[in-house]
Amino acid sequence: MVASDPLSLDMMSYIGSTPKCTAPPQVRLGEKEALDSTLRFFEDRASRLSDLEYYQERRLKGLGLMDDNGGSTYDDFFKDGVA
Repeated sequence: MVASDPLSLDMMSYIGSTPKCTAPPQVRLGEKEALDSTLRFFEDRASRLSDLEYYQERRLKGLGLMDDNGGSTYDDFFKDGVA
C-alpha cells in the first residue's frame, strides 16, 4: 500500500471494523497498485523501443541485405526500375 498517496490516505479514513467496510478500500488500493505497476512497466518498455532489434531486421542483417545502420546493402537492386 502506498501510504503517501493522498487518495490512499483518504480511502483509509473510511475503513471501519467490519469486513464489509474494509474490503472495498483494500480492493481499490490493490487495483491502484496493480495499475501503477502496469503503467510503470509499459512506460519503461516504451522508453526502450528504439533499442530493440526486430526479427525482420535481424533476419535481413543475417542475410547480408541490411547493414548495422538499417540501410540496404544492395542499392542496385532496383536500378532502372527493374528488379
